[in-house]
Amino acid sequence: MTNENDSQTSMRKKPQAINKNRQWQRQGYQVQMVFKCDEEIQIIGSTRDVSLSGVFFVPDHPNFERPIRGQQGVLELTMSGETHIFPCQVIRCSAEGIALNLHGKQAFFGMVLTHGIFKEVMDKPRSGGSS
Repeated sequence: MTNENDSQTSMRKKPQAINKNRQWQRQGYQVQMVFKCDEEIQIIGSTRDVSLSGVFFVPDHPNFERPIRGQQGVLELTMSGETHIFPCQVIRCSAEGIALNLHGKQAFFGMVLTHGIFKEVMDKPRSGGSS
């Protein structure tokens, strides 16, 4: 026999652990971006997850030129036909991708992503009956 409290507990979402140094929780979201640092390095890829303070950026090509920790750069995000530039810094770099912290414009970054997400939802064909 199943206890009602047990079934409710098992259906609850377990909270994600947040790193003590992390101010904002990461959210899984994929969007194409370009990461540029120095004059020679330009990496095309997409995000694996985002927060208001940074992104984990996954290059399209596995043999990307790896920036070094602390290196400054910019993320270029094009949504709705407009390109937005966000200054950032490399926090970590691995074979999986690059962890980047945004420097300034965090609220604007969140606004641009939110606008893009809503536009994607509104552009999808609706199924069902007429309204």
